Amino acid sequence: MNNRNLSREERTARIAELRAREAARKVWLTGGPLMEQPLVDRLAFALFDPGAIVPRNHGYSEPMHRWQARAAQYVIPTTTPAEEQLRAELSEYEQMSPQQCPKGEHADWLVDSEYAHACPWCRIAELEAGGDRV
Repeated sequence: MNNRNLSREERTARIAELRAREAARKVWLTGGPLMEQPLVDRLAFALFDPGAIVPRNHGYSEPMHRWQARAAQYVIPTTTPAEEQLRAELSEYEQMSPQQCPKGEHADWLVDSEYAHACPWCRIAELEAGGDRV
């Protein structure tokens, strides 16, 4: 789903998430950047010092465990190293661009960047609906 289809609340939540992930990238420890540390160290840091990653909501009335959970979610990688390696290998061979269903009903897919494609699942549904018209 692209940003044009998001409601104001969804857009605000997305911006807050992106800012928190960026803040996590900027945190430096004695061993180097936080996001380059092992996952266990990142989670420990998020639990013991969540304020370095995200501010506490509602004037410090947010419970500590929720604050820690929000900080921890931003230090957990969104993709696995295997997925990143596969993506890097595939990008060496051909450049593909992600496409999304205009209706937001179906999964994303990749296409060559030269052409814009319609959603294949929507197209199949259209063909099945008009199957008796040949």
